[in-house]
Amino acid sequence: MKKHMFKKLRNKFLLLNMVIISVVMLASFSVIYTITYARVQSENYSMLNSTASVTGSGPLFLIEPEETEDGGMIGRTKNVLFFNITLDDTGDICDVQSPFAFRGDLYLEAREAFVTSNPKIPGTFTLSFAGMEWLCKSSLVVGRVEILDFGVLRPIAYTKIAFVDITASRQNLVHLTFTFLVSGSVMLFVIFGISLFFANRAVAPVERAWNRQQQFLADASHELKTPLSVISANTDALLANRTETVESQEKWISYISAETDRMSKLVCDLLFLARSDGSQVKSEILPFDLSAEVSDVILSMEAVAFEKGIVISQNIPAGFSALGNDANARKVVSILMDNAIKYTPPNGSIYVRLYEVKHHVIFSIENTCDGIPKENLKNIFNRFYRAEQSRVHDGSFGLGLSIAKAAVEDMDGKITVKNDNKSVTFTFVLRSCKGR
Repeated sequence: MKKHMFKKLRNKFLLLNMVIISVVMLASFSVIYTITYARVQSENYSMLNSTASVTGSGPLFLIEPEETEDGGMIGRTKNVLFFNITLDDTGDICDVQSPFAFRGDLYLEAREAFVTSNPKIPGTFTLSFAGMEWLCKSSLVVGRVEILDFGVLRPIAYTKIAFVDITASRQNLVHLTFTFLVSGSVMLFVIFGISLFFANRAVAPVERAWNRQQQFLADASHELKTPLSVISANTDALLANRTETVESQEKWISYISAETDRMSKLVCDLLFLARSDGSQVKSEILPFDLSAEVSDVILSMEAVAFEKGIVISQNIPAGFSALGNDANARKVVSILMDNAIKYTPPNGSIYVRLYEVKHHVIFSIENTCDGIPKENLKNIFNRFYRAEQSRVHDGSFGLGLSIAKAAVEDMDGKITVKNDNKSVTFTFVLRSCKGR
């Protein structure tokens, strides 16, 4: 169900993107084709009008023809082919005007095509003959012929037809359309692949956020379920012994109190993370003495480390001030110290260091241990994550490092972890007051 939901979302992004791109491409190609078509038509009609406006009789000039393979059309040059024919009142050719020397029955084919199509006169139309397309324009010409028997002049109506070869221009438009179709199809195919790639990348953060939210809810519910079960069981035990004194029921009450404290801590941690995720105003960034905060935390935890036989070495120069929030800094140092003591084996060691590099104050804490598997490092700051599943019931919730990361980022800092087979080192960086 979940995969189907995100696949559907991705497909919507993809479909919307392809529709927009297709419309833009179609509009662009349409504009280009319309402009090209208008230009070609303008040139053809201009040539047709020039041809039709020629007066007189016979060829104006001669261009030597070029033989074609089929022999049907002779006389094509780099110029556009054009000519005029004049038909008398019986429909026979009585005059030809052409700058080309055509051989064969081209003029007869032109006449036959004209008579067969029976177009309106005068008018403009297209004809097909001799394997080519022609743009034509017909007009009426009235002449006088002397009749010898009576010595009078009789008017005769002639039909003058101008022909311009538009085969090449039509083919160019067809080729242009074919080019648009092929190039458009290839472009859409390529764009589809690119769009699919970016659609997957766009949906991936949403899917990760959804998964994290679902995992967060599941983990929070699980963590709250355990103390609630303990409280419920101990409450039932108290109710089963109503006549007993409070002192005799102290064991059950202490269990309830401990689980209540545990739940309170969990709720406080969840509220802190919720505020860090929301659009809450960030903590005010102010100068504070980081050296003092680190020293205080180490001092408060020396007894716990001593009980486990852990040696704490430190290099904490006095007077290192950073920009941030002292409460957040103390929280981060406490979490990292507590984490180091918890996972350092007995008789191990912890090394705490504070130093400055290029207007930044850097805190690092290294503890001896077996290290963290590399596959777990990417999840180390995730909520409710525990590198060792055997510590699920050690009293922690797996929120400490998540809170530490949120607190450091709230101070515009950065926290990282480095791991080898003998130790683990956590480091966080804050801006130094000297770098302001």
